[in-house]
Amino acid sequence: MNVRDADSDNNGVVKCFLSDSVPVSIENTSNGFYTLVTNAELDREKASQYNITVICSDEGVPSLSSSVTLTLQISDVNDNAPVFERSSYEAYIVENNTPGLSVFTVKARDADCNQNARISYILEDSSVNGVPVSSYVSISADSGVIHAVRSFDYEQIRDFQIQVKAQDGGSPPLSSNVTVKIMIQDQNDNVPQVLYPVQTGGSLVAEIVPRSADVGYLVTKVVAVDVDSGQNAWLSYKLQKSTDRALFEVGLQNGEIRTIRQVTDKDAVKQRLSVIVEDNGHPSRSATVIVNVAMADSFPEVLSEFTEFTQDKQYNDNLTFYLVLALAVSDVNDNAPVFERSSYEAYIVENNTPGLSVFTVKARDADWNQNARVSYILEDSSINGVSVSSYVSVSADSGVIHAVRSFDYEQVKDFQFRVKVQDGGSPPLSSNVTVKIMIQDQNDNAPQVLYPVQTGGSLVAEIVPCSADVGYLVTKVVAVDVDSGQNAWLSYKLQKSTDRALFEVGLQNGEIRTIRQVNDKDVVKQRLTVIVEDNGQPSRSATVIVNVAVADSFPEVLSEFFDFTQDKEYNDNLTFYLVLALAVVSFLFITCLVVIISVKIYRWKQSRILYHSSLPVIPYYPPRYSDTLGTGTFQHMHNYDVCRTSDSRKSDCKFGTVGSQNVLIVDPSSTGTIQKIQCEKSILDEPDSPIEVSHI
Repeated sequence: MNVRDADSDNNGVVKCFLSDSVPVSIENTSNGFYTLVTNAELDREKASQYNITVICSDEGVPSLSSSVTLTLQISDVNDNAPVFERSSYEAYIVENNTPGLSVFTVKARDADCNQNARISYILEDSSVNGVPVSSYVSISADSGVIHAVRSFDYEQIRDFQIQVKAQDGGSPPLSSNVTVKIMIQDQNDNVPQVLYPVQTGGSLVAEIVPRSADVGYLVTKVVAVDVDSGQNAWLSYKLQKSTDRALFEVGLQNGEIRTIRQVTDKDAVKQRLSVIVEDNGHPSRSATVIVNVAMADSFPEVLSEFTEFTQDKQYNDNLTFYLVLALAVSDVNDNAPVFERSSYEAYIVENNTPGLSVFTVKARDADWNQNARVSYILEDSSINGVSVSSYVSVSADSGVIHAVRSFDYEQVKDFQFRVKVQDGGSPPLSSNVTVKIMIQDQNDNAPQVLYPVQTGGSLVAEIVPCSADVGYLVTKVVAVDVDSGQNAWLSYKLQKSTDRALFEVGLQNGEIRTIRQVNDKDVVKQRLTVIVEDNGQPSRSATVIVNVAVADSFPEVLSEFFDFTQDKEYNDNLTFYLVLALAVVSFLFITCLVVIISVKIYRWKQSRILYHSSLPVIPYYPPRYSDTLGTGTFQHMHNYDVCRTSDSRKSDCKFGTVGSQNVLIVDPSSTGTIQKIQCEKSILDEPDSPIEVSHI
């Protein structure tokens, strides 16, 4: 930068300095040439530009100065790696999906700009059960959307993990990785499988019940399983058909077939029961099993009756006939209940209705009857100092966990507790399981604008100089959203503006910049309405008013914004304070001026009274200077210079000076009086100069 002053000598000596606190300094490199030197490391992500005001002043009297504002744009280097929005991701997909289905989207951000901030997503090479991960999922390089390559089967694979790399477009490129766990959710796509009684086409299995059997006699137990999981695997047993429906019943939960009355001789020997086994899925699936029962006390009776039975049911003549004797075995409580999983995870969306069913835990007991009857109990614990019972409850019979309160994701994101299952034996046996409840976020919070601050009693305006160029940073709207994930992603839009062709708002960063050169024709007061919107469904938004003044001086801003403040109902208070301040300053100035003039007049009058007095001067002779010889002369000559000033009441004396024109001479022929020789210099000629009077 070249700075010149056309004056000469000290008037042409120029010094330059910076008025703003910026990380640069100015140095004089040669005569009239100055260089801006950085004195700290610059970071574009913290400040993309600096407005530097250089002031140059000379050493003349008075000093003259001029200033210039320089805009320093910071170029970007690729010094920031992409950062994922989460440290890890979890995604869910229901089995039997369509290949190509969109599963999840990962998102990363890069603090750099332009090409350095352009992100590509890459699926890292790995394998799942020995198969390349690329045969399971793929990822869109531009959007980060993860697609399923195949149709998943929950019974074959329940979850797997992949690594996704986000890489920017810088040179050299920077990257970061994140783990994505994909969990397959079960569908009710499998029917229950009956393990006992075995259903074959070439044999007949019959249960023998003695005619002395009492009420509640255990005939047999239907055993079935479902390879699905969760509620899809919960089985219930129902008696669909029976030769005598008043004689048998089937346990709904355990499949036990028992007598419901006393067996008599009148009951038919051959009994045929049709039991349906149904799961709890939606829609439910079922299987049917045939149970043959023989009411007899001897084998020959059974054989004679069931030979005809097999003919009635059109079994093969060569059918092998098997009889299974049911032996009643007494049970002891030697098995504790066992949960279906070692731990549970459940999800619930915030702002839920109290009493909502969250999840169901299930345990089984290998014992029988009362020993296998299980009860679920919520163990005492605390969450953030509050009892867990104020958060959830558990049904003692079914194990269904209910929400006691409405949850707020911003207050608690997850919590865990323990559920105990206890059987009905004596003594009872029990086991525990940990259940983790994770609250899922809803978009229930609108964005909050931190800057500009919106208050009802003051007016904040951003000043833009009339010389502002294209891209000039006016201000930045700063807002936050207390939600999380996509619900907290904010975008900024210019809703209204006095001149829409003059300003624009950055969609992602909220920066308000000029989009053309500012000129003198632009109105001074500009009013911008910026809407801040989140990315939730449905989205929520907040609106902020930004006042902008296009001016180079504060008085111009004040005069133009007088009406602006009236629109905002600020004018009354503003006018009052301005008038009050002006009156106080004027009063203080007039008071000081009167005091100064009064003091000057008073001192001037005192000086005239003192120095124009006509009183005679009567000397005083100390003893050592008396005239002992009678000659009329002193032994020595001395001068006493008394100096007075117009602004002091004190006097200074000088001793031992050589005699001068201001000397009092003693006449020997006189009678002892002393003649006074006045100074030729009049006091009134220079009233501010010292006054000298000499005595001998």
